[in-house]
Formats: sequence, structure tokens, C-alpha cells
Amino acid sequence: MEGVGQVQRWALFYLGLVWGTLAILISLAFFYCEWKPEKCEAFRRWLERNYPPRRKR
Repeated sequence: MEGVGQVQRWALFYLGLVWGTLAILISLAFFYCEWKPEKCEAFRRWLERNYPPRRKR
């Protein structure tokens, strides 16, 4: 049953790779929209609709 541990190790490795890549892509998209807001108005509207700005107390 040594092969089972190896499969789990590879599955975790690839899962981490996928989630890490997804996190990097989302971060890059966010910073791109911060630097060039005219290029992503649709994304900005979606953000404002789903995550309204917090009010300062």
C-alpha cells in the first residue's frame, strides 16, 4: 500500500499548484485594475455591487 501515500502526495502537490496559481491570477487582476481602472470598469462595478465600500466610523 505504499503507492497510496505517493498518490496522495502528488494530489496535494497539484492541488496546491492549482490554488496557488489561481491566487496569483486573482491578485494580478486586482492590481491591474488598480493601475488601469479604465480597462476594467465591469470588474469594478461587480466589486462595488458585491463588496460595497465600508463606512468609516
